[in-house]
Amino acid sequence: MTANNQNKTILPMSALSSPIQKILNFSVKLFVALFVVALLIFMFPEMAHHLILLIGAGMSVYSLRILKKYGDLQSWQLEKARIETLSEVTDEQTEGNSGAVKYYYPEIKYHYTVDEKTYTSKTVSLEKQNIWCAEKNVWGESLTENEKWWSALKVGYELSAYINPKNPAQSVLIKNISNTRRSHHLAILFGGILICFLWLLVVLLNF
Repeated sequence: MTANNQNKTILPMSALSSPIQKILNFSVKLFVALFVVALLIFMFPEMAHHLILLIGAGMSVYSLRILKKYGDLQSWQLEKARIETLSEVTDEQTEGNSGAVKYYYPEIKYHYTVDEKTYTSKTVSLEKQNIWCAEKNVWGESLTENEKWWSALKVGYELSAYINPKNPAQSVLIKNISNTRRSHHLAILFGGILICFLWLLVVLLNF
């Protein structure tokens, strides 16, 4: 299959995510979280050490829920789907000393039929990080059109979708988690477990 660039749309810059806006949003959320934590410590100083447990438990539960979702996807049923619309999205992420890193990924609207009922979905993967491609790789080489796995797709093409047998309205085109995202969630999980262990150690040392 060859790419049909006329069927792909590059979103305008005004529609693209702004790294500055993301930093501001994250800063606001972080400030609110720190304010709430400081307030709780001020109001209940004798219970302050339990915040360590809450943070660790929250990290562990969050990562376990995400990993469980990927596990559940493995039992979803394979069905044929047809592409209705296809566009390419650009997203810039601020990554440490690297500054703003630009990523590309597709937005695909597709429909499929289960038990004579037609459903429409835009879910390509559970997380966009599974499907995006960086503008430049670790060697500084620019991304080519051929490296974009969606470049061979166009409106009207048939592809495979994974459907939740318990709820046919839920579907994904790619069910597997990337190695990077798996490492990310495992790091959060082990970090949460370590924090819980430190909390337990603090409690034991106080007795």
